[in-house]
Amino acid sequence: MTKAPTPKVISKKHKARLEREQIQRKRILIAAFAVAAIIVAILLYGVLDQTILKAQRAVAKVGDQTIRSDEFIKQVKFQRYQLNQQATQYQSLKQIFGADSSNTSYIDNLILQIQSQMANTEGLGSNVLDNMINDIIIANYAKANNISVSDQEVKEEFQ
Repeated sequence: MTKAPTPKVISKKHKARLEREQIQRKRILIAAFAVAAIIVAILLYGVLDQTILKAQRAVAKVGDQTIRSDEFIKQVKFQRYQLNQQATQYQSLKQIFGADSSNTSYIDNLILQIQSQMANTEGLGSNVLDNMINDIIIANYAKANNISVSDQEVKEEFQ
């Protein structure tokens, strides 16, 4: 016949040790969750910073107006697009006037200038930023001196 299992006797010392271990496990779990939450918060901030906040940063400030990073990037991209278009037009002109070597060398020089402008990214960005600042200054001056031009005046001038 089999004996009935004898219940384990837990001493006070053993019981106190088990309680301490349970408290330690809870503390370790809480600390692990806290560290995980901090890591997730840092990652979320990094994503937020790179996507939304970066575009809202001020690149320059003129008076009370700011030039935001996203506006600056759009202008730089547009300037690069214009330079590419200009180089393409010069290439077309070069093909049209290909027989004349003096025109060809002149057009080659123009294309090289455009390529060097595009290669100098810092200079291109600086020029774009300067133009944006100048536009704001001119607009503020015109507003302060009540200078305005209507659409009709523009149309009349170009006709």
